[in-house]
Amino acid sequence: KVLRFYSVEHLTIMILAIALITIGYSQAKKKVEAAQKFRATFIYYLIGLLLILAGIPWPFRFPGAGWF
Repeated sequence: KVLRFYSVEHLTIMILAIALITIGYSQAKKKVEAAQKFRATFIYYLIGLLLILAGIPWPFRFPGAGWF
């Protein structure tokens, strides 16, 4: 289970989060109004942050696993 997390889930989630943050940045550059720019940036960055937090191997996700 831990090996699958590191080899599949962690890698996929982190790449997806980086892609979403990059897409959000490029979408925000195309907006004209400042409020639209900040809203687009906020939404994409928030989703990216949540994915990053979901992809971190927290100790409580795996029984018996510690920080190191």
